[in-house]
Amino acid sequence: MTIEEPERPGEVTPRNKTRALPEHLEVGCWLSDDGVHDPMSEYVELHWLPKLGPTATFAYRRLGMWAQYPGPPIHTPTFGRQLGVSESMSAHAPLPRAVHRLTMFHVARWEGDVLLVRPKLWNCNPAAKREAS
Repeated sequence: MTIEEPERPGEVTPRNKTRALPEHLEVGCWLSDDGVHDPMSEYVELHWLPKLGPTATFAYRRLGMWAQYPGPPIHTPTFGRQLGVSESMSAHAPLPRAVHRLTMFHVARWEGDVLLVRPKLWNCNPAAKREAS
């Protein structure tokens, strides 16, 4: 699933409460023309890691690649194990909280039960950085 998003994301905005993840997570591509940094780039590690946190950053690296090359849904407990966090998918478990941080920073968004993830990230916004600290 691919949905185009023409506007550039703004500052950090808290969204709804963290939601529990399904056992199988469908990932789609959130298209926008403002991203320049690949999920595996050094820039993402150096500049986005302090904003997103380690679990969300490494989750983004995997999800960002899946978004570029959509495939079958991800088995979320296995994904959690691969990231070194709990297999629990309840709203307060580490992986759902990491996905929630991705939505807070406009790196991902929910479209129904599909998690749309940006395949590339933009340069860090100083205003968003102040909000995150």
